[in-house]
Amino acid sequence: MEIKQRGKPLFKTARLLTSLMFLLVVILTMSVTSHALTPWYASVGAHIVLLNPDGTVWCIGSNNHGQLGIGKTDSDIHEPVMVPDLRKVMAVAAGATHSVALLRDGTVWTWGGNEAGQLGIGNRMGSKIGSPQPVQVDGLRDVIAIASGRNHVVALKKDGTVWSWGSNFSGQLGLDSGGTADQPVQTAHLDGVIAITAGAFHTAALKKDGTVWSWGFNGNGQLGNGTCENYNIPVKVAGLGSVVAIAAGNQHTVALQNDGTAWAWGSNHASQLGGDSSSLMSLTPVQVSGLSGIIDITAKVNHTFALMKDGTVVAWGDTGSRQWGNGVSMGGSPIPVRLHGVSSPVSIAAIGNPDTLVKGRNSASIANALQSAGNHNDQAVNRDNIAFADASRFFRY
Repeated sequence: MEIKQRGKPLFKTARLLTSLMFLLVVILTMSVTSHALTPWYASVGAHIVLLNPDGTVWCIGSNNHGQLGIGKTDSDIHEPVMVPDLRKVMAVAAGATHSVALLRDGTVWTWGGNEAGQLGIGNRMGSKIGSPQPVQVDGLRDVIAIASGRNHVVALKKDGTVWSWGSNFSGQLGLDSGGTADQPVQTAHLDGVIAITAGAFHTAALKKDGTVWSWGFNGNGQLGNGTCENYNIPVKVAGLGSVVAIAAGNQHTVALQNDGTAWAWGSNHASQLGGDSSSLMSLTPVQVSGLSGIIDITAKVNHTFALMKDGTVVAWGDTGSRQWGNGVSMGGSPIPVRLHGVSSPVSIAAIGNPDTLVKGRNSASIANALQSAGNHNDQAVNRDNIAFADASRFFRY
């Protein structure tokens, strides 16, 4: 293993090990841009964090690390529970064992596992259980966006600076050095940022000049700078300009340009780049084939979504043997396909593999929807404009 600093190779690891690492974790990645709506649903598969329109947060799923924020630990919670004493929340994010909330006052609160310092509270614990209830990240104010990887958290402040904490094994904190950070530290050599996103072990930022910068794990070219070497400082994504939105899956990154085209780079083993399916990766951005008129994008583990200006949603990439929303089962599609039954959505979000979610104008309560999903296992449920299923099917809220 080789460790170098400042733009040179940070880690070189076997590709097989890399693949196995990514199989162990499912990460939500979200971005906030001038036109993208607030992240309101976060999951890594084992637990789900939901943001209600009234500013309250609800959780469901695994709680063995306290990641549901209810003040205690349980192996599983099968019905949504509200996180106590947490109000006026504007965004949520989730990692492997932790949860994050951004309040309207610009403060950040975290709960759950803290084995890598991902709660940002300055008291890194060896135990799996860091805090089973929300704790404020000290010294962090004026935050306007959050994102989370497997064991790291990223925050964007209104002054355009990026702050992060947690695991830095692959350089994903952008500290210009190694080591874990259990309190927020500013990402080096970066300012003027307007949006952030995080993959499993990499981070990306969109600057106000329309350029994209990335750092961290790069084993599949997800940093987009033409190499497969990890970087612990931000590096510019090659050949991109006039970008207005970004999103990241586990091992790939996507950008939306102001002309309505989407560009992707990184892993393509599941056709998540929307281009040549014969290529397993792209080290620089490639245009998503046959697609224009996009107004928003998002990505999940191995596939990508685009919201079109006509209100339709298209998707490409892998769902294993599962269904998109168009009634067609596929192992992967390099060609964007329209999701039938999804009309005039107001936002799109990606959650943990293999779940998928699109939010429409009409919605029922989160609690009722999730209860329906949990009580019917493999059976799709249609009620009050909700089509929910278990973790093996497309569903809509």
